[in-house]
Amino acid sequence: MMKWLFDRVVAFMGLCFLWPVLLIVWVLIRVKMPGGPAIFAQKRVGKDGQLFTMYKFRSMTVGHGGSSVSVAGESRITPLGAKLRKYKLDKNIPVNLHEQNLYHFA
Repeated sequence: MMKWLFDRVVAFMGLCFLWPVLLIVWVLIRVKMPGGPAIFAQKRVGKDGQLFTMYKFRSMTVGHGGSSVSVAGESRITPLGAKLRKYKLDKNIPVNLHEQNLYHFA
């Protein structure tokens, strides 16, 4: 029970502190990379093999049709996406608190 409460309190505090940055990144993606969603969702395997949904800001073009693995300098990574990746602003967004806990961010 304590871990459950701790996870949610820390995640909520993080969202309260970071929401202006997340909003700015979302707006930049919508303006600079139109034609797709700002947030990318993907199923991942977490602790004890349990599936969870990972949310990231989009850093690549939509509908590239290639591998899901990308490397730096690849043409499908947009200039804004490269900056988001450089500063790690595209990483996990704790949107659905009941699916994720701090173990997923380690």
